[in-house]
Amino acid sequence: MPKLHLSVGIIALLLLSTSAAVQPGESQAQIGADLSLCSKYIWRGMVWDEDPVLQPDLWMAVSRLTMTFWGNMDLTDSGGDFEGQFNEWDGYIDVNLGSRGPLTFGAGVYYMNFLESSGVGSTTAELGASASANVIGNPTLAAYWDIWQYHGVYANMSLSHDVALGPSALSLSLSSGWGDHRHNGISGAIADGGLLDFQAGAAYPVSLGSYLTLTPSIQYSALLQDDVRRYYDDCGIDTNNWFFAVVAAISK
Repeated sequence: MPKLHLSVGIIALLLLSTSAAVQPGESQAQIGADLSLCSKYIWRGMVWDEDPVLQPDLWMAVSRLTMTFWGNMDLTDSGGDFEGQFNEWDGYIDVNLGSRGPLTFGAGVYYMNFLESSGVGSTTAELGASASANVIGNPTLAAYWDIWQYHGVYANMSLSHDVALGPSALSLSLSSGWGDHRHNGISGAIADGGLLDFQAGAAYPVSLGSYLTLTPSIQYSALLQDDVRRYYDDCGIDTNNWFFAVVAAISK
């Protein structure tokens, strides 16, 4: 069975089994879909596409469990071979583990399928865990361990704050991440471990009805790891980027 069909099947079975497990009187499922138009595709500071991409997802939440099926589509391609085609399909399962005092804990499994049109053509998966504090700045520490292909470790520290502005709130965020040499090597560089990326962003969600939200955002991303930055510079890829996104979200 092709990898894409296998990943779709796994996510579909999980969705069906979870919805079937919900009994009357328990928390009913919430479903939604997002469609993101992004000027670049940047992940953990690493540039996967310097041109606009379309990133749709479908998700379902039941009680403390959220399952997401996500994709990335190239909108332009220098060679023209993969324009308008998906080059990545991912499946995520996140679990809210509850709170203790001001801390909230979470965990997840993340499956990533890079198709041949991405130039990678590989599959991998990560285990993740996070802890966030319900204090000013909402500091959150998250860590991810690749258990399949790369066996690398990545950790991220983030801060976020909402500022009331007009009918909604301006969401501000800061984050920085560290990766070991295996994780940083995903970029294609022969790299040491160390601080990998810095991100700063702002988003403003606008409600357009009971179920639809439109969120424009702007983000700055910088690569901090010397080996990866030099590798990108040699490839003619910017390592300091401003990029933009508009997300249309529907939920019920």
